[in-house]
Amino acid sequence: MGSSLGGLTSYYAILKYPEIFGKAGVFSPSFWYSKDIYNLTEKSKKIKSKIYFLCGDTESDDMVSDMNKMEYLLNSNRCYCLNLNEKKIVKGGQHNEKLWRDGFVKAVLWLGY
Repeated sequence: MGSSLGGLTSYYAILKYPEIFGKAGVFSPSFWYSKDIYNLTEKSKKIKSKIYFLCGDTESDDMVSDMNKMEYLLNSNRCYCLNLNEKKIVKGGQHNEKLWRDGFVKAVLWLGY
């Protein structure tokens, strides 16, 4: 689990090392940092990892649209019917530890830790 660049790193880990990381908490991911993450997702073999996405709708101009784009790519890679990803967009949520702390327990429970 990680937030901001840690969220990007958590997501990258499940793509790069799926035999090690089968679950990821991806909070406020910095997908803007490198658009290569979208290409890597598109070119990945079937992604079997369980992913919990979290962000606030006031974090940045692109946070919600970037997460929606990644969710669309994931659903193109695997059937959304498998329910392997969950996405929470918190109304009024900001890019800070309060948002991530408040979402932590739900993420852990949904991921099944």
